[in-house]
Amino acid sequence: MNIHQLKEYVEVWNCEGYKPFILKNAIGRVLYKFKIPYKTIFGGMCGTGLLNYDEEAIKEILKKSKGQIVIYDFQERDILEKYGFKKYGDWTFVIDISNIEDLWKKIDKKNRNDIRYAEKSKVLFEEVESIEELNKLYFLFREQAKRWNFRIPSKDYFENVWNNMVKNNMAKFFVAKYQKEIVSITQLFMFRDEISMPIWGNSEKANKIRGANNLLIWKIIEWSNKNNYKKFNMWGADPKQEGIFKFKESFGGLLVKVNRYEKAWWPYDIAKKLSAKQ
Repeated sequence: MNIHQLKEYVEVWNCEGYKPFILKNAIGRVLYKFKIPYKTIFGGMCGTGLLNYDEEAIKEILKKSKGQIVIYDFQERDILEKYGFKKYGDWTFVIDISNIEDLWKKIDKKNRNDIRYAEKSKVLFEEVESIEELNKLYFLFREQAKRWNFRIPSKDYFENVWNNMVKNNMAKFFVAKYQKEIVSITQLFMFRDEISMPIWGNSEKANKIRGANNLLIWKIIEWSNKNNYKKFNMWGADPKQEGIFKFKESFGGLLVKVNRYEKAWWPYDIAKKLSAKQ
């Protein structure tokens, strides 16, 4: 069981451009690409199929999904390949945050120096206290998405996270502030003994303030440790994105493989190829 298999999580995708879906032992989100449904299941399937996927559940997903289907799972699931899914490998860094003193020693020396410098420069770490404040900071997520060329959910996604998860102590938003100006923000999910960081955003100014982003992550680690969390999943580590990969690597985490299983309905493949030619 993980946070992506909870009703509270799937409901946050009831927002512009997406919608949630719930099938037997599988919950996730739907995004329409090329006017064709693109379904994503994070964290594998749930329910009775958690340890050994239920073939009936797989058949139901395939029967009701005419589009692209993507399932992310830390475990190897050979049964999905039996049903025509192709397996790919993605990566993430998972940090053991159970012992802060030991972790500090594992962190890259330059990273430690940047964190110390940011503290001396009075970069502050704060929690977002209200949905009104969160809405004002949406532009930071948007700026980051534009620089890194990835899709950012609409503002109502973040409002849903606040109403469904922050209020139930399943999510938090933290910021880094410099000279009274918020320069970085990150969203956290919390479940059992693990925190995860699905998205963050910062301004161009944050990249010019030495150690601002480093301090934000370190303070999140400290906060999480004090609140008895043991693991920190940094959500995604693409070696092709060298800068962000090295930044996440510098926190001393373990590089963990995430299996990505994909199966496409043939019209989706055609639409994708035609789009690439345009």
